[in-house]
Amino acid sequence: MESVIQTWANVAMSIFALIALIVAYVEYKSHNKTDEHKLFSQLNRRYQENNDIQYVVKYLRDKEPSGQEPSLYQLELFLRFFEELGMYMSTNSLDAGNADVFFGFYLRQLYRTHRGKELLARLNGDDSQLEYLNTLKRKIHIEQ
Repeated sequence: MESVIQTWANVAMSIFALIALIVAYVEYKSHNKTDEHKLFSQLNRRYQENNDIQYVVKYLRDKEPSGQEPSLYQLELFLRFFEELGMYMSTNSLDAGNADVFFGFYLRQLYRTHRGKELLARLNGDDSQLEYLNTLKRKIHIEQ
């Protein structure tokens, strides 16, 4: 009789431990998604509010740009934003699919359009020093 009680006690403790593990995992995933959402919100705000980044975005977006080409500083700032995005993705802080949805269009415009390629040529065609940017391009499938 004692062994039956001990067996049931072990089964109950195992079930309790399994439930506790599942609850901890769900809370962990929920916390990570909340952190990812906060980070995306911060990045998106900075992306939208930075006049230099938006100048490059407007230049890439407009069919007939009305102003001058972005300065080298503006272009570098634009690329550094994507470098940071790639860094967050490489540490699994951000999901590649979400990064693509939020920001992929303009990165593609830079690498795939004539106007974007002209801007890149001003860097002597060399963005290889931007390690995380190149990781980002691979993860969201941007080929040059």
